[in-house]
Amino acid sequence: MVNALNMSASQNYTISVINLDRCAQRMDRIGAHLDSLGLAYNRVPAIDGQVDDLTQSPAQYNPELNAKQFFVSLKQAEIACFQSHYKALLGFVEQYEHQVLLVLEDDIELMPGHHLHLPNVATYMASEKPMLVKLYAKRAEPGRVISFPLEVGECVLPNKVPLGFQAQMYNKAAANELLTKFKVFGRPIDVEVQFWWRYQTKILLLKPNLIRELSLEVGGSTISPVAKPITLAKIKLELQRPWFRFKLRLTSLYYRYHCKLLNK
Repeated sequence: MVNALNMSASQNYTISVINLDRCAQRMDRIGAHLDSLGLAYNRVPAIDGQVDDLTQSPAQYNPELNAKQFFVSLKQAEIACFQSHYKALLGFVEQYEHQVLLVLEDDIELMPGHHLHLPNVATYMASEKPMLVKLYAKRAEPGRVISFPLEVGECVLPNKVPLGFQAQMYNKAAANELLTKFKVFGRPIDVEVQFWWRYQTKILLLKPNLIRELSLEVGGSTISPVAKPITLAKIKLELQRPWFRFKLRLTSLYYRYHCKLLNK
């Protein structure tokens, strides 16, 4: 699905919406929302962990790599989510002339008026080295404020890249870099980009959030599982999680202060 009827001359970036075929109502909702803002978009049919053959994706999950990198095996839905975002990046590089891509999941909406700032952001990103700009974070993340073409709010080089992958902008240099490095993966995609120093890609965070998450209002997450009874294995897993996050924060802080290329 491509809707270019409402595209204004100021839209200098591509919008791709990731949406499962079985979630047509979500697509209708976000499509109407983007139409109301005069924004053109294309739909990326998400890879469905329940029905699709995940071995057919150009991005492949590696259990051995997962065992080395992460503290829990990925669920089918997490693998499919990674592959869906990879599909959006690949489509952008192969099909669109714009130098910047905005990827949206289908359970968000742009905050009133904030879409008016995105052309300036895209113009800035287009001439830069590999860059990814996150438009949303569930929790505030401290970092260094940097100069950025925003009329409201601020742009931060976060000490640790926040979790969540609901809305982010890539320039074409970043898309090509990540397409190369993401062909084999062992972690969820929002965790993977927290290891930004592996990808020679600067990752920035815009504050305040430019989008609002609506997952509860549109039927819940299509990735998070139904709550299960507490078991010894689950307790062990939950004990591993804070240790993983602690090590990640320390490592991220180390590279933040020693990786001059991506900290300017």
